Amino acid sequence: MKIAIYHHLPSGGALGHLCEVAKALKSAGHELGLFIPATAEQEFGDLKDLVDHTIVFQRNAWRPIFPFLNPMLYRTYLGQHLTEEKYYLKHILEFEPDGIYLAQCRLWTEPPLLRYLPKDLPKVL
Repeated sequence: MKIAIYHHLPSGGALGHLCEVAKALKSAGHELGLFIPATAEQEFGDLKDLVDHTIVFQRNAWRPIFPFLNPMLYRTYLGQHLTEEKYYLKHILEFEPDGIYLAQCRLWTEPPLLRYLPKDLPKVL
């Protein structure tokens, strides 16, 4: 099976768990594609060594003021973030995965990408 892996995690336990999941999937003979924003941790673990295909998406820079403190900045940031997630999905679907494994997001409990995935695409969060 072709499985897409998407995460926006910092280094730590959740990313370590994702590396172990990728090892298990790879040892079972699956083809893995890694899709991450540039702000996700890339150096921790050996995730990049386990996957067959990697795309790192560029992300607009953070504003100097934390956007969640100002409702108007938050709304602008949220809209920008959702637009970026739709762009990511387009490239993930070009990989033609049989399923997708989504890890938690460093900003949201679940990645906003989850709301845009096709209903018939098997997914694990």
